[in-house]
Amino acid sequence: MFEFLNGKRENTAKKTANKEMLMQFRDNLRAVLLAVPKEGTEMPDPIKGMRTSVNKILNPEQLIDGEKFEWSDAYLAEKMLAHLRPHETLEIEVVKQIDSLGKVDEDAQKIFKTAHSVLKENYKVKDVTLSAKPEWKDEYTLELRSLLDRVLNDVHWKYAQRYHNRKLISNYTSIITGFGAALTFAFVAMLVFVGYFEIAGSPYSGLSIAATAGLLGASFSVMTTKNFAVNGTSIEEMLTRTGYSFLFLRLGVGGVGAIILYFFFEAGALEGAALPNLDAIGFTNVTAIGLDRSLGALVPNSDLSKLLVWSFAAGFSEKLVTSALGRVQDPIKK
Repeated sequence: MFEFLNGKRENTAKKTANKEMLMQFRDNLRAVLLAVPKEGTEMPDPIKGMRTSVNKILNPEQLIDGEKFEWSDAYLAEKMLAHLRPHETLEIEVVKQIDSLGKVDEDAQKIFKTAHSVLKENYKVKDVTLSAKPEWKDEYTLELRSLLDRVLNDVHWKYAQRYHNRKLISNYTSIITGFGAALTFAFVAMLVFVGYFEIAGSPYSGLSIAATAGLLGASFSVMTTKNFAVNGTSIEEMLTRTGYSFLFLRLGVGGVGAIILYFFFEAGALEGAALPNLDAIGFTNVTAIGLDRSLGALVPNSDLSKLLVWSFAAGFSEKLVTSALGRVQDPIKK
């Protein structure tokens, strides 16, 4: 209940912060729009129509009843303002947006930086200045507006992609946390079951415990893995990596790895003081004072503890079983 309320409060805080950021962004766009003259003899009719459209988007009193201002509206207004904003601010805006793009896609940033440099160099050679012609006819200004429009396309897409990737990762984290909690419960329940019914000494009694420990180790591995690059990862790839099929595959590999390692121990293919003796796995008998039944059935002995640790490690690290196979193959090759 507490976790539910805490999650609900966190979502409310995120929505509030998102709305405040959106409103601040809209105010910034309004300030840019105010610098664009409403009338002008040199302003082409399409540009005048664009200014009217932007004004309608950014002013809430002109919105239709029930219509809300969203980030998509803000992005559309920003792109249209690329063709409206005063030419004196274009250079600074292009540089700012290219730098902003570098936070999510460095390769794209390099491409646009090169394009901007080439554009400046070309018009410097042709000796075209901003004051040579009206800003709606100046070739360099028009090229600069076009460049800004293309940069904004990438900026909007990359930041939207990062936002959706973060949502996918957040949802995936919640899912794997739930699986981890369930597997932890299953692991403890398995130990209690085996210990209570005193079946630790039966053939392959440790196999189910090893498999459960391997699944638990795999879930820990997934939870602690930090290979989700938010930037530069497509939404399709992120959907695949955070999907149930990928999760079940990773958990399954961990469980199977623990089972394979168990049979390595069973076959005696691996030797060492740190390795478990499967014939000796069980529970240490510790008599509880004042109780008829011994609590020792719930205390794993040394060999069972070793099996649990190795099984958990096999699930946590995919390389452990591969390494064990290599150790078995080396004497055969020799």
